[in-house]
Amino acid sequence: MTRPDARVIRVKICGITTAEDARASADAGADAVGCVLAQSKRQVTLDRAREIVGVLPPFVARVAVLVDPSESEAREIASSGLFTHLQLHGNESPCFVAALGLPAVKAVRLCEAKDLADLEAFAEAAPEVSILVDGPAGGSGRVCDWNLARIAASCRPLVLAGGLTPENVAEAIRAVAPAAVDVSGGVELAPGRKDPARVQAFVRAVRECHLPPPTAAPGRVRVADISELTPGRGKLVRAGTLELALHNVDGTLYATEAACPHRGGPMADAFQMGKNIVCPWHGWQFDVETGRSTLVPNVSIRTYRVTVDGSDVYVELGTSSQ
Repeated sequence: MTRPDARVIRVKICGITTAEDARASADAGADAVGCVLAQSKRQVTLDRAREIVGVLPPFVARVAVLVDPSESEAREIASSGLFTHLQLHGNESPCFVAALGLPAVKAVRLCEAKDLADLEAFAEAAPEVSILVDGPAGGSGRVCDWNLARIAASCRPLVLAGGLTPENVAEAIRAVAPAAVDVSGGVELAPGRKDPARVQAFVRAVRECHLPPPTAAPGRVRVADISELTPGRGKLVRAGTLELALHNVDGTLYATEAACPHRGGPMADAFQMGKNIVCPWHGWQFDVETGRSTLVPNVSIRTYRVTVDGSDVYVELGTSSQ
């Protein structure tokens, strides 16, 4: 079980080419697997991708990796029902990526200081799109600049990729403090052929690398407009590097940390049962007001005070109940 005072780092195994490797990745505890549909030594067809994702259990994310797709190609893949996310590695514009109809991840090469400006420009233009920082060329096995990645990660949650292995991923996590890590060649016997033992070792190294929860300066932070919140549903919001889930329970607003303390399930998608919120991944339940688990003793989720001023919704940081 993840320590309740530790940040959950999510793991994606990319470049999956067989159903066997997909199953092994899920069995090892990966949170996501990726299929490369663009031209690559790990490229798979849409039909092969269908076989691969068909063996995955529920709640393992299925990511299609694309490079400069046409709008029609991207929309066809997004509407295929095979994938939960799209990951873009080309020169796609923020508007293009944000309009694809699935949660998106944009890869940005981070090799020199000027690349930080490109990352910031994209993130500001499309704040709903997640950012992945990569090395000089995706899938090349070369690491990105971890010092630059750390600067970027201090401003927003990032996915770290590029040259990661079971041997260096713990060091990378400590250096960068990413929200997730993405590996391909570092767990392979040959391009496109995963080594189950290295996949297991990679996931284990990540799970054993404990980071404190992300923090933000104390104070009152605007996180949403009241019109964006629907009764009975949650919403993912950000306050600096801190991700939170807002919950509208019968018109009363509550805030919790975004990731379930068990395996990092997305609490913005939690089901509501009265004043209990239920993690959509594994069913862990928490009292939305106190944060205490209603099923597991001595486990809780951090909660934050929410205030509303006109149409502006604020979270009081530094007033967590935990």
